[in-house]
Amino acid sequence: MLFAWQPGEICPLCLPTVRGETWDPVGLTFRPSLASFSPDRWIPTQRRDPLGLHLVLDSGRPNWVHLITKGFPPRAVARHRQDLPACTRDGDLDPVAAQAAQSASTLGALLVGGCLGWRHFRDCGWFHFVCLWVGLSWFQFHRRVPAHTGIEVILCSTYAVAWGAPPSGGFGVDLEEAAAVYAQLSAHYLSRPLRQDLPALTPSAHLQAWHRFPLWGGGVPDEIFIATDGSGVEDGSWAFVAWALWQNRWYRIGWDGGSLRRTPWLPTDYERVVDTRSFLGELGALSSAAAWVTAWWDCLLVSTRHAPAKVTIAVDNTAALSVAAGHASAVRPAACLTRCLWQAVQSRFSTAFRHVPGHSGRAVNELADFLAGYSAQHPLAASCGSSCLPPNFADALLSVCRHLWLLPKAVQSPTGIRWEPSVTVPPLASASAPAVEPPNDPDQPRARPEPTPLRVVQANIQTIKDVDPTFFNKEGHGQRRLYLAKQLKHLEVQIALLQECRSRAGRWASHGFLSWRSGGVKGGFGVEVWVNPACASPPLKLDDWRICFADPRLLIVRCCRADLPLILISAHAPHADRPADEIRAFWVQFSQQVRQLPQHARLCIGLDANADFVSQDEDEALVGPLLASRATRPADDFLLRFVQEFGLTAPGTWPSIHSGPSWTWQHTSGRRQRIDHFLVTAGIPVCSHAQCVEFDIVNGDARDHMPIWCTIRVPAGEALVHKGPRRYPASVAAEVCSSLWQKVQPRDDLPPASQLALLKAAHTSCVAELPRRPPFVRRQPYVSDAAEAVLHVLRDTRAETRRLTLLRDRLLLAGFWQRWRRLRPPALSVLLLHQLRMQLAHLQTVTADLRRRAHALARRDKRAHFASLLDDASAHWHSTGRVMEATNKLAWASKSARARREVRAASGFDIDDALQAQFQQQEAGQIVSQSQLQTRFQRWAQAGKAPGPDTLRNELWRGSPERAGRWLFPVCFQVGAGTPEPIDFKDSSVCALHKKGPAHLPANFRSIAMLNGVAKLWHSQVRATVGQQVLGCYHATQLGGLRGIDTSMALAVFRCATDLSTLRGRSWAAFFIDIQAAYYETDRRLLFDGADLHHELGALALPAHVHALVERGVLRGLGVSEEQIALLRDCVECSFWTFVGHTSMIVATRGSRPGDGLADVLFGALYAVIMQCIQAACAAIDVAHHSLSLAMGSPDTALQLAWADDLSLVADFASASEALRLLPQIASIILRVIEAFRFRVNLGEGKTEVLVHLCGQGATAARQQLLTKHPHVQADDGRQIRVVAEYKYLGVPQRAVDSGRRDMEASAARGRAVWTQAANLVHAPSLPWPLKLAWLQGRTLPAAYSSLATSLATSARALAPLKGFHEQCVRHLAATWQDGHHASSENLAVCVSAPDVDTSLCVARVRLLCRILQGRSHFVREAFAASWDRAGRFASLLQQAIRDLWPATGLPPLTVGGPTLALVARSSRVILRACRRISRHGTMLKALCHMWCAFQQGRPKVVIGAALPQTCQLCQATLPSQHALAAHLHRMHGQVALCTQYTCGTSCLWCLTEFHNSDRLRYHLQHSTSCEHGLRCVVGPVYTYGSGTKRSGKKGHLRAPVYRLAGPINATPAQRRASLDGRACSQAELDEELQRLAPGPGFATSARSAAVIPRPCPSAGAPRSEQPREPAAPSQHALPDGLSPNLDARIWSWGAFAEYACSEDVLVPSLRWEAAQPARVWAVPVEWHRCLRVFSQLSLNEPWSTATWRATAFLRKEAAPLSLDAKSTTFAAATQTRQLFMRRLVTLRWLLRGLGREHALWFRFPLAPSWRAFLLRMCVSRPPGLHDGPASALFSRDVASATFDLDSTLHRTSLMQ
Repeated sequence: MLFAWQPGEICPLCLPTVRGETWDPVGLTFRPSLASFSPDRWIPTQRRDPLGLHLVLDSGRPNWVHLITKGFPPRAVARHRQDLPACTRDGDLDPVAAQAAQSASTLGALLVGGCLGWRHFRDCGWFHFVCLWVGLSWFQFHRRVPAHTGIEVILCSTYAVAWGAPPSGGFGVDLEEAAAVYAQLSAHYLSRPLRQDLPALTPSAHLQAWHRFPLWGGGVPDEIFIATDGSGVEDGSWAFVAWALWQNRWYRIGWDGGSLRRTPWLPTDYERVVDTRSFLGELGALSSAAAWVTAWWDCLLVSTRHAPAKVTIAVDNTAALSVAAGHASAVRPAACLTRCLWQAVQSRFSTAFRHVPGHSGRAVNELADFLAGYSAQHPLAASCGSSCLPPNFADALLSVCRHLWLLPKAVQSPTGIRWEPSVTVPPLASASAPAVEPPNDPDQPRARPEPTPLRVVQANIQTIKDVDPTFFNKEGHGQRRLYLAKQLKHLEVQIALLQECRSRAGRWASHGFLSWRSGGVKGGFGVEVWVNPACASPPLKLDDWRICFADPRLLIVRCCRADLPLILISAHAPHADRPADEIRAFWVQFSQQVRQLPQHARLCIGLDANADFVSQDEDEALVGPLLASRATRPADDFLLRFVQEFGLTAPGTWPSIHSGPSWTWQHTSGRRQRIDHFLVTAGIPVCSHAQCVEFDIVNGDARDHMPIWCTIRVPAGEALVHKGPRRYPASVAAEVCSSLWQKVQPRDDLPPASQLALLKAAHTSCVAELPRRPPFVRRQPYVSDAAEAVLHVLRDTRAETRRLTLLRDRLLLAGFWQRWRRLRPPALSVLLLHQLRMQLAHLQTVTADLRRRAHALARRDKRAHFASLLDDASAHWHSTGRVMEATNKLAWASKSARARREVRAASGFDIDDALQAQFQQQEAGQIVSQSQLQTRFQRWAQAGKAPGPDTLRNELWRGSPERAGRWLFPVCFQVGAGTPEPIDFKDSSVCALHKKGPAHLPANFRSIAMLNGVAKLWHSQVRATVGQQVLGCYHATQLGGLRGIDTSMALAVFRCATDLSTLRGRSWAAFFIDIQAAYYETDRRLLFDGADLHHELGALALPAHVHALVERGVLRGLGVSEEQIALLRDCVECSFWTFVGHTSMIVATRGSRPGDGLADVLFGALYAVIMQCIQAACAAIDVAHHSLSLAMGSPDTALQLAWADDLSLVADFASASEALRLLPQIASIILRVIEAFRFRVNLGEGKTEVLVHLCGQGATAARQQLLTKHPHVQADDGRQIRVVAEYKYLGVPQRAVDSGRRDMEASAARGRAVWTQAANLVHAPSLPWPLKLAWLQGRTLPAAYSSLATSLATSARALAPLKGFHEQCVRHLAATWQDGHHASSENLAVCVSAPDVDTSLCVARVRLLCRILQGRSHFVREAFAASWDRAGRFASLLQQAIRDLWPATGLPPLTVGGPTLALVARSSRVILRACRRISRHGTMLKALCHMWCAFQQGRPKVVIGAALPQTCQLCQATLPSQHALAAHLHRMHGQVALCTQYTCGTSCLWCLTEFHNSDRLRYHLQHSTSCEHGLRCVVGPVYTYGSGTKRSGKKGHLRAPVYRLAGPINATPAQRRASLDGRACSQAELDEELQRLAPGPGFATSARSAAVIPRPCPSAGAPRSEQPREPAAPSQHALPDGLSPNLDARIWSWGAFAEYACSEDVLVPSLRWEAAQPARVWAVPVEWHRCLRVFSQLSLNEPWSTATWRATAFLRKEAAPLSLDAKSTTFAAATQTRQLFMRRLVTLRWLLRGLGREHALWFRFPLAPSWRAFLLRMCVSRPPGLHDGPASALFSRDVASATFDLDSTLHRTSLMQ
């Protein structure tokens, strides 16, 4: 052994020598051991030691010498030569310390020898109490000092100098007793090593496994592995086994075990109610393993300066593992000891807890399990047998275990060993900080230039009518162009975007406008852009613009001037009736051209899209609520996706911007649509938008297109951008992380602010060391190595091309110069130029090829990455029913486009100043300067620190979590111990986050703070600890913020409460309260100090205990301790922020920073007191939810549901009149209480509103009184709260009488917004089918189905919107939208296998029921149970859902009335597993069962009107209703209603009134006697049969106002005669005229007209259908063995299927022919063997049973492949197995249905009895024709023969032997 000493170091460098060790006299070192560890020069010493040779470091200085002390322990010292004899040299004994060494005792020397110096303390992080010589000379000292008397004294006394810092007073923890106890426990394991041999009773398999690992000889391993186990045998026992990893090989260390009763350090648990011996054994094993590994690890570190960095613990008990890892609460003594011991381990090095199932055959667990059982029988076989610990040691250890992790941080004080913070904690300032004066900061942002207002017109003008150029009109401009330009000048229009101009291509500056024309093609198309040059100063010129792209349908021009950064686009999309490929090609080209524009370009687009917006975008920020009410077309999807991809706003869809009618196109029939759109970049404010009726573009008599115009304000110039710190990509963050944590070490002696300063300084230096331009940055994480290599080569090739191009240009320039000088160029230059051209041509070819390869590889990688993300999202959704947050905003668009869209949607407007003022007002912020901020912080923390922004990326913490955690621990520990937060924690940058609505309004933005990275980590820890204590003080119905509770549970309580009121026939009302900027305006004074609110709340007569909650502070009133209050206050006080793009620092005086993890916790505490005040005030006036309180058996209180800052108050009333009386009082209470706590109630539309349901006696009058004119509830101060019919609460529409349809419409809109983002993806033929399906299942359906759990929709009408959307998506994927009759819904459900609405609705409701019954909220469970027991509507829906899903669980069948809530709670795990299966494959299984059971049944007919049978008097047919009889008379007999006979179009032919549709016209004729009289007497029947069926699409405008057409006022002859006589025509004259001219029944009767067309009847001479020809008789071998053609007089023929027919078989033309077929034997292929089992199971109609699940395994395997199969890129290839199975299913059903006389089935394989019984059961009559092949031994060879009849019914059966 070599001991290398250095002066100033207490411990030497200890190295074992190896064979062949040699001394190097030149290098003064030993090789190879010492030379490999140290490059220094070493001198042997005069000290003699049996353990090895001692060396000292060569001094290298002439005046100094390095000596070694003579006493024990040795030590190297540096002495000056003038104090020593002249002959002294390096390595001699120190004569100065000889006397002190002789007088020191052995134990004292041992103590000093174990101490670490300050340098070693910096390397190791803290002092370790195990001295060096305990590990090196253990046997010598063991003989000298007994372990049970001296070792623990030595170990304990080392804490006296552990810290090495001067003593400090103040706050601290006494660790004297903890040090003594822990020293005894460590001495036990250091003196008794682990046993390395297994007992003799060990099984041979365990012995082989144990000896397979070599024995660990000593040293420092790389990692430690420990397996623990406990046993419940006898009194309980424990054992653990340890292994060491070194150079990727495992070694065995040893094992230890013992009995719980005989282990002195384990506490005794006296609880005997439940047998917990096995669990206590697990805890005992973990505690003992922690004690051993701590002592062993400290010994290694002190002895060798190295120790393992990680320990892995394998535990087979999850409860014990959670306790040790800190994930579960440790209440019992054994659990508390285990947690504290492992906490001490975790303070030293990393721990990894792994759960390994017990008795699973793993060697580590089997060894630990055997040794635990062995220790129960032999408790003294291990270290417990020779323990010398005192009897009461377990109690002593348990009393001090909570402080064991503090021991390495101990300091020496006059009173003993203590832990004290490194920085003295200052007392809190009692006086509040004075107001800060306004700053005089000269650094203010520069004034932005004023935006340019522009008026823009968009119009489709049909044609421009230019003329041919002549001498007098060289430009060829016609009069129509001049007329349009004159109008635009008069209307002061700056920009005009025109379509369908049909003009010549080019650009002109004429008639006061600059115009660009794309040119027409074949006399059509052609778009133009007109710009008034006077819109900018100086005037614009043609040279100021550049044409980016020109096409007959598309024109893009860009302005190059800085004062008008605008790109104008005029486009004309194909008409809706054009082919889908043409429409898609246009939108693809349009998108490609826009993507090539500059990233931050401002777009202004005039578009004749021939499409409209039918749904809003996903964020409801680009497209407003003015939508088209019609079915979605493909062009509509392309339009919405285009808007979403490029962040364009549609001003015409926002009611706050658009005014007047919105249609832009009118058909000649009067039908109007909006197909022209004006789109702008979201960063351009739009002031107005309307139809431009003044712009005359009428081309003829009828108006076709209607122009639109709007006013925009284009920001001129560039915004002020502040240059921040240097940023680096995430790809190089790993390099920065490695360099950073090597430079930064934990420093316990420095305050947190100093440590943060060192960290940021080190980070700055690491960033400065990075190369200025990295060679290649992989921006997309999914780019493969192959693509990266191609990109490298492409970059080099392009660089070489640029170099050669520059050289060629220089040669050309030299050649031009030579020619100018009239000199002949050298021949060498000409040859070189020729070679350069050849090389450039070659490089261009190579570059193009590399570019194509790179794009192909990138597309492949993107597809794979996108598919993997969607597959993960789909699996997560099927497993949990929740949307994966990582893919919640996933879109099939480039990263740059997505980032550009987000920037434009959030900060593209010039509203920064307004946003800063708004955020400052919310938090009562004060603008301060740097000095004022520091003064304010000094008064709070009594210590001044300079602020600085945090520039650390999150990758620095994720890259090295162990080192980052060790640095972060002392920082957070000191802050938690009382040191104020450093000012860096208070700094934040505030950004504007757009929520919804128009993005140009500052009120639609919320602030979000980007905090310091260390502050976020610290605040998350505070939230997880102190924050949970505050959450425990919340109100019972305050559900937001609690773990495991989502919004669906709050909605479930709301629905249960309303159901209970409805069941009891009581009226109810729900107030929905929205607090404005709740988190930002939380009053800190009310939270921490308290206030007297008697003045504000005095009129409510609240009880005293409610006022007591506020007087001393809300947190104190809720029971939060003073220490926790001080910690929470320190997190929010003196917080300041800077708005991005500005320099002003603003100190917030109220609220918490948005984005802070404590914001909702502090607001929730204040909200809890507000709810108690409202509850007490409502109870004083007897306002409560009596139905819910009675059902739950609780006192009568109003139901208050709080989620974050949304509050819902629900109360019911005995009568409607009582509701009207109490509603104003409730409104007054709510407003008064909330405003008393310094909050503002937002009374705007859609914010604070009330939903009222009135029923019972007097409800009609009460509704009339409440809902007349403007429905509202008025408070006592005059303010009004709106009464609405619908409110969107927590994202779900709520109605008083709710059918669920509005929820389905909102769900369909959410899904459509996501679906349209991938319009190109769905229609792209190059993308694989699994990727398209993954977009549907992983992105679209989760967004659409997110609120199904709380939906009340049950009827077909309510579910129709969402089902229609699902059907549309599925048919788009399968490309069957245009020809849907070729694929039924069941076929698509099987092939696509995407969950439909019914299945997802059932699964979502069952999952919600399981979450409710998990008991996360006791109130939610009790409220739901009350509704469940009383058969509430919502609870009944959940009950029916669990009944439908129950067969999939595999549990015993339900009894009558089941299941109960207790049964569901007990079976929740099994039920959730069934939900996961049904969510993925339930739709496919249900569709298969429906295909089998509902074969050829057709859809059931729905009876319209009252179901009263009617008989036709003409043909005696019976019809189900009066409506059906009328339709029958019309279709079959040509009779129509009398009033219909006098109609032609949609206008009345007598009074000339236009009704827009025939229904309103017929109603008018039936109720207008004057019109009926005139039509019958004068006009007569004019109806033409079949004219009513020529209409297509939806009916006319139902709400369009009627108006009279231009024309004369008609009169009958009698009226004309009376008019000539100057009198009024009498009624008698009119009746006489009617009886004379048109006698008969009136229009109001049910009489029908005569036949308007004779009924068509089949002609007698029509040719009959030709009978199928008889196929030729097959050969003898074509029939099955055992069947002879001569079995009967009939000729048998072979019947085979086209799928499996042989060349000699006779194929059947069709199995569906109803004509007579010859005798035929149908051969069932062998491949059907597997399908028969599935057919048999499907016939039972149990789609979700476990038997059906097992039988359809091969179908499910194809529907959910494990990976993206490259071969299955198409729909046909991906669904091949399922399509084949469905063909077999349909074929077999036709065979079984049509099998009759003289026909038989023949199987080539033996049939099982169950299958034979299945076939017998499924045939029309028994027995069917069944025959087994010759290999079968089940039946005899008999054939049942039958013949087809015309009606396919079997009427005779004969059996032939």
